Amino acid sequence: KLSDEEARAALNKEQAEAANRQLQANAASQQNYDAAIMRQKQYEAALEEWKANVAACKAGDYSKCAKP
Repeated sequence: KLSDEEARAALNKEQAEAANRQLQANAASQQNYDAAIMRQKQYEAALEEWKANVAACKAGDYSKCAKP
């Protein structure tokens, strides 16, 4: 049987390991979130560029029109 001190040390180690796993999971989640935000910003920028090109094409700047 473990002494109180040994049991406490084992529990502390287990809790520290659990905390470390949680920190790693949090970091991975943050990276996924950051990547999703970056993709969304890239999509929005591309959409705005496309809208500007359509408006320019309709206004007569045929260099901005989609190529057939």
